[in-house]
Amino acid sequence: MQRAVQLIVCGYAIGAGLGGVAARGQAYPTPVRASWREDPATTAVISWDTPVAARGTVRYGTTTNYTTTVHDGGGVHRHVIPLRGLIPGTRYFYEATATDGFAQSASFQTAPAPDQPLHFVFHGDLQGGIDEPGAQGVVDRIVQENPQWVQHLGDMAEEAFSDSGFETWNVFFRICSNELARSVFMPMMGNHDAAPGSDYARGLYHRLFALPNPSTGEGYYSHAVGPVRFIALNTEIPAADQNDWLAHELQAAANDPGNIWTIVQCHRPPYSWGERSGDAGCRDNWMPILTRYEADWVVSGHSHNYQRMVPIRGVRYLVAGGGGGKLYWTAPGEPAHAFATTCYHYVSCHVTGDVMQVRGIRSDGLVFDREVATNRRQVRVAPAFPLRGQMATVSYRATEGPLAGANPVHIHIGQDAFTNAFDSAPMTWNASRQRWEYEFMVPASATERVAFAFFDGADIWHNNYGYDWQALLDRASVWPAPPGAGSNAVLRYEADLGPMPATASVAAWISFNAERFPAAGPVAMSNIAGSHWECSVAVPAHAQSMTVHFQGDWGFWDDNAKRHWTFPVAGATSRAWPPAPVAVHGSPELTLNPPGDSPNNIGDNFDLVPEGPPLRVLDGPRGFGDFGSIWVNVDATNLYLGGHGLNLGGSNNVMALFVGVDTLTDNAWNLWHKSGLPNALDFLHNVRFTEPMDVAILLGDQYADDPVYPTFTYGGYDFGQGIFYIGTNSGSFGHLTAAKLSQFHGTGTEPCDTPGDALQRQTKRWEAALPWSALNAPGPEGVAHLFVCGVIASATVNAQDRYLSRAVLGQSVWGRRDNYRQYAFNTIYLEPQRVNLLHADLHGDGLTNGWRLEHFGTPDGPPADEDSDADGQDNRAEEIAGTRPLDPDSQFEVTTEPGPGDVPGMLTWPFAAGRIYDVYHTPDLRQPFEWQAAVENTNRWPVAAPGFFRLRVRKLFPPG
Repeated sequence: MQRAVQLIVCGYAIGAGLGGVAARGQAYPTPVRASWREDPATTAVISWDTPVAARGTVRYGTTTNYTTTVHDGGGVHRHVIPLRGLIPGTRYFYEATATDGFAQSASFQTAPAPDQPLHFVFHGDLQGGIDEPGAQGVVDRIVQENPQWVQHLGDMAEEAFSDSGFETWNVFFRICSNELARSVFMPMMGNHDAAPGSDYARGLYHRLFALPNPSTGEGYYSHAVGPVRFIALNTEIPAADQNDWLAHELQAAANDPGNIWTIVQCHRPPYSWGERSGDAGCRDNWMPILTRYEADWVVSGHSHNYQRMVPIRGVRYLVAGGGGGKLYWTAPGEPAHAFATTCYHYVSCHVTGDVMQVRGIRSDGLVFDREVATNRRQVRVAPAFPLRGQMATVSYRATEGPLAGANPVHIHIGQDAFTNAFDSAPMTWNASRQRWEYEFMVPASATERVAFAFFDGADIWHNNYGYDWQALLDRASVWPAPPGAGSNAVLRYEADLGPMPATASVAAWISFNAERFPAAGPVAMSNIAGSHWECSVAVPAHAQSMTVHFQGDWGFWDDNAKRHWTFPVAGATSRAWPPAPVAVHGSPELTLNPPGDSPNNIGDNFDLVPEGPPLRVLDGPRGFGDFGSIWVNVDATNLYLGGHGLNLGGSNNVMALFVGVDTLTDNAWNLWHKSGLPNALDFLHNVRFTEPMDVAILLGDQYADDPVYPTFTYGGYDFGQGIFYIGTNSGSFGHLTAAKLSQFHGTGTEPCDTPGDALQRQTKRWEAALPWSALNAPGPEGVAHLFVCGVIASATVNAQDRYLSRAVLGQSVWGRRDNYRQYAFNTIYLEPQRVNLLHADLHGDGLTNGWRLEHFGTPDGPPADEDSDADGQDNRAEEIAGTRPLDPDSQFEVTTEPGPGDVPGMLTWPFAAGRIYDVYHTPDLRQPFEWQAAVENTNRWPVAAPGFFRLRVRKLFPPG
């Protein structure tokens, strides 16, 4: 195979131009859908599913003459491809294809610029006794209206078929296919999408929709479009579990100067009258918070009718559940109703600044209800989350409340539960903002919040329906603000303001540019005084943002109510690309199984090549057990996995790693199809994979170096250890032929020197060798895709489900957690992490992972068509020519060495091994170039006659 690059250089002219010589399992084809999980004005995510593993591709542009192409890594059934660098307020056309033959064309609109009008719709319940003609009429009318995007209110699937997989979504995809093909679709979970007792139904919802976190696993999230903040709650988990997150989201929205409208969505309505009543749990938990922060709208489904309420404690409530499910009657004459009816419908919304028009539209196009609302938010606080001991400002709009005529308006401020009022004073009128303002110092003694109400200086009060207003205090800050890239910053944390007030130690987990937390672990913080902790942070030169969590004693964790702390960083002076795990060349030595009842491989050491980041561990500090650091190597004979720092947290726990390769075709989506020993796998039915796996590696806290030990007992429990085949070819777990396993204690790469006595039996390090022959591959080049994931589990079982740690290894995971914050006996969906083979091509654009790793430090480097060093030659040209893509002085160009007298002399160019250079010549540019020679192993060519020359580079595979 050959590829070629050509360039033209002035003088003696040298030519220019570029040339280039499964089993279906749980997978099911689904239509494409567009969603947002980053900036809606400049990004979108396209997702779909294919029945066989394939590489997905999206070609897109502002017309159907597509101008940009992006790929996923390939070898997957679930395709999720982000599009970035889009133009706000623009319709994009795209074609999604996959190498299995899948192809679908569709379009979507990006969100408009912040100062432009918005047009979106709320689309309610489809399921629950569906009337297909009614549902189709609603969808057809939405498509005809052509909104910029769709907010769905839940109940898309039908849980009556929850055990049959993707078929639960068949009706939804059939009816809504045109809607999905025209609009960004932002759903939330309804009760039919999360059937009671069916973790499978919940799992499919999370698989199908790529939404902002913490939606994955939690089902609630928020996103902002222009001046509107949407907050989607999950009514299928306890409402109280979302209170803290909701309060923080509402406070951030209320105090954001760019936000005008705050719309909260929850499938089950807090208020509803008629055939289906409102949900008491939602009402009791969320109504006080919604009022306290002046939420504008709460929009729900679930009740299959239309109910627009009069404002309840300042908040407008709307039920719009007429998307196609069996209709419910309302309550005629209900005083809380501004308007109510029963019909198939949707809700159309137009927003222009502080004016919002809401219309109820029947499936036949009749507009049956209309309201025009004007936003008059009364209270804002700056900063949005004040810091203890620092200044804050409250502004108040009095024109719509009981203090409209007061002059001046007074503020009454208290801390925490308002039992301690520390300030009561007149406010200052700001004529330019038309608001009353007051600046104050947040008391150093406050431990939660500041609260405030307003009065006229006498006896007329405005206390927000008795709920007052509040501002939760922030407990993390960085100095200077913002920190500078390439400098040191101080991170500060006030532990008594959060979930771990009595902790005796605090460590900060820090990442930059939204990358995962580093495997090296957290940064220890120093106690300055009381509950105040600080640490110094070295901010790298490429940082544009810094994300922080905090860890305390006994596994306590503070992630800012699942919102993280993200601080902007100023002045990035370099660029870095996302790290990605790689399978580099290495041949670690695994010792033979030593003799004895409790063998420890004395003399063995961890000798895998630890290049690239270790495999990704999710929520490691919050789960029991620790995967440590795991890497992957390959040579001509074996695939190697190994790690150090393993700590299972007790002898009654087990680590199960799963490996998937594309050379085995009878893959396993779960472990239900097998039974028998080893028990560690047989009682692990609550683990499902989003991509099928082939091999399991079992490790325990006591040594068992035989690669097949199905009856090995440790901690008094019969787990089994070793390397087992989990494919669907048989009903039992067979061992992987000729595989090797070594377990031993110690740290790092030091040789193990301690016998396997009772005090030294804990497994700390391990290595495994999986022969390529057992994986149906001739060697590493025969494998295109390699995936790894894993769990840590205890001996405790419930039926055939094992108690699972929150610490998992993989790309992502979703599942419910118990009161101890572990996945417990709940079913989890584990998305494996791709391990990049050097010969493969993560981006699908012709550049190998090995080349990107060499030059950019990661297989996830920039695309082939980017000119990373701005030297006029893109990365594809640099790779073919053998030049350095980050060095502007390293480029393919031809120079001349003059000869004596009028003799032209020599042509010279940068040389790289494994290339052939074709020399072409013409005496006159009006004549065609003629081939002169193919030059190899040199970068010089004698010029026999004057004229113009073209040099063509061909890269040979393999080199030479």
